[in-house]
Amino acid sequence: MFMLTEYGADANIHHQTENLGDALNWTQPFYPETFQIKTHEY
Repeated sequence: MFMLTEYGADANIHHQTENLGDALNWTQPFYPETFQIKTHEY
C-alpha cells in the first residue's frame, strides 16, 4: 500500500498579517506566512 499526503497549510511569503482573523476567510486568495506558522505549531 502506498499513500501520498500533504502536511501543513499553503502560504505566500508576500502575504503578511498580524491579525490571523484575516487569514481564515477561505473565499479570498490570501495565505499569509503567519497562518502557515500557526498551523505548524498546532
